[in-house]
Amino acid sequence: MTIKQVFCALKRSISKLFIGAVVITISGCEIFYGAVLMASCGVSFALKITPETLPPAILNQPYNVELTVSEYQLPISNFNLSSGQLPKGLEFLPSKSDLHDDTATIKGIPTEVGSFPITVNAGTFRTQCSPQEGIQNYTIKIHKES
Repeated sequence: MTIKQVFCALKRSISKLFIGAVVITISGCEIFYGAVLMASCGVSFALKITPETLPPAILNQPYNVELTVSEYQLPISNFNLSSGQLPKGLEFLPSKSDLHDDTATIKGIPTEVGSFPITVNAGTFRTQCSPQEGIQNYTIKIHKES
């Protein structure tokens, strides 16, 4: 099979999925460059926010946990604490190194004991594709030193 035949077969097999990918012409036979774009526009998966659970914290001791967004197909537009309240002394800090950051940190020195339910969410920019969203529920448990 020649390269041209392979490209023509590829074109026939994915032409029904065409959404707006770049078209390249080689010897009169079109191939589609941009299968990732086609797949991301066709199927939008939820963003994954990790870790799945937060480690417990000790009263009046430094606490520092990094949260990460993954499985995104478009740049991240927001990553924030959407509900709940962090214990006194802790704060949610999205990374500010560039516009499309996929990390945030919960850090500080907790000054109150208890269980604190929070929800963190993230989303991608809206383009020709639908944006992706992710939500992660956590409970931060603060206890006295044993």
